[in-house]
Amino acid sequence: MHRPASLFAALLLSLFLLAGSAIAQPARPHLWYVGIALYGEAWSENDVAEAAARLQRGADGFEVMPTILSNRYGPHPAIPPASREEIERTTGLIARESRPGDVVLLYVSTHGSPGLLARDLGGDQMEAVGPRELRAWLAPLAARPTVLVLSACFSGSLIPALRADNRIILTAARADRSSFGCQPDAEHSVYGEALLDALAQPHQSLRAIARQTDRAVAARERRMSVREPSMPQVFVGRGVRALYNAPLF
Repeated sequence: MHRPASLFAALLLSLFLLAGSAIAQPARPHLWYVGIALYGEAWSENDVAEAAARLQRGADGFEVMPTILSNRYGPHPAIPPASREEIERTTGLIARESRPGDVVLLYVSTHGSPGLLARDLGGDQMEAVGPRELRAWLAPLAARPTVLVLSACFSGSLIPALRADNRIILTAARADRSSFGCQPDAEHSVYGEALLDALAQPHQSLRAIARQTDRAVAARERRMSVREPSMPQVFVGRGVRALYNAPLF
C-alpha cells in the first residue's frame, strides 16, 4: 500500500534535483551575430548567411543570436536591407539587449577600395561606406567585446581607423591588396569560403580560425596563379586577447 507513495516521493525528489541542477547551470553568454551583405550578388549574402549557420552549429561557448541584412538583388521580404539605418538600428538593439559577458560579431562582405567599402543600392547605383559610417555602426557596441570581419578588397586599409581595445578585426586582404572570388556567378568569395571551412570545426579559438583561413586562402590563390596574394590581416585589441585565444567558436 505504501509503494505508490514511495515512488511518488522518489519522483518528486528526482524532479527537484533535476530542477536544482538546471538552475545551477550558468546561462551561456550570447554571441550577437550580424551578417551584412552590402553587395547585391549571391556570394555576398552566402558568405555571411552560411557563417551564421556554422556558428549556430559549432560555437558551443555561446547562444548564437543571428541577424542577416542583405542587399542581394531581387525581392527578399524576410531579410531587411543592409542600409545604414538598418545596421545602426540593429547594433543599437544589441547594445540595449546584450549583457556583460556577451560578444558581438559583425561580418561584412562586399567589394572594396582603399579606405572604402561598397554598398550596392541596385540599378547600377553604388554608395561608398567609409570609416565614419563604420564607426557609427560600432559606436553603440563600445561596452561589448566585438569581432569585425571585413571581406573585401583592400579591407586591411580600414584597420587603423577602426582599431579599439575591445575589438578584434579580421580582413580578407592587406591594405594594398585585392581579394578574390567575387565574380557575379560565384557562390562564395575565396576568403568567405575559407572562413566557412574553418568554422566547420567546433571548439576553436578565433586565432585558430584566422590561421586556418589564411592558409586556405593562400593555397587557393596559388592554385589560381594569383601574382599578388591577398594576405588577410588581423588586429587584436589589448582588452580582447583572451577572447581571441579562447576555444569558444
